[in-house]
Amino acid sequence: MHIEAVREFNKALQVKPESPELAYTRSGTWLALGNSHYELGRFEPAMFSYNAALSLSPSCIDALNNKGFAMYAAGRRKRKAVKLVEEAEERYRYKAKCEDREALARRWAAVAPRGIDGQIILDI
Repeated sequence: MHIEAVREFNKALQVKPESPELAYTRSGTWLALGNSHYELGRFEPAMFSYNAALSLSPSCIDALNNKGFAMYAAGRRKRKAVKLVEEAEERYRYKAKCEDREALARRWAAVAPRGIDGQIILDI
């Protein structure tokens, strides 16, 4: 299954390789390719793929996290690998906190008292 996935991801990466509009999609493809390599125990190609994903989308937490695991599994720079995973975990926590605040704001806005003009009344 993963061997076929590697072939398909490589084909997908050949399509308009320099198109800036596809950077986010290409980052996801590199991430998925890295995951397939990782599952096959190909840690060096996995790390290459995760680096490619990060070069297109530096804020890709999954690529950072998975790169750390691949480095650790390959026995390369284990301290650095652990730091990458810890950094990814910190980013996951921050992202979750921000998403919680946004969700709370949306819920509050949905039930907030409104004036005749539809604007939220802050002073009640």
